[in-house]
Amino acid sequence: MKASLFYGAGVTHGPVRMVVEEVPTPKPGVGEVLVKVAACGVCRRATDLPGVLRLVGKGLIDLNKVVSHRFKLDEINEAYLRLDMEEMLRGIVIP
Repeated sequence: MKASLFYGAGVTHGPVRMVVEEVPTPKPGVGEVLVKVAACGVCRRATDLPGVLRLVGKGLIDLNKVVSHRFKLDEINEAYLRLDMEEMLRGIVIP
């Protein structure tokens, strides 16, 4: 199967690079399933987020369709907790 692999992630020096490589198909264990992914997206905050914000500002992206939860800045701990507990997909913190 093909997989996207990140090299250098978590390393403080040097570039992070992503490559697609052929890897052995994993065998699910007890209580696990193997999921076939048809498509996946990767967001690079430094470059993608400013572009998305420009599109939102122009009215080309409706945040109501992509944001599942909204939090005030003083609720940021709750936002992280919900994300960690997998209770939301996409949240946004509004100052």
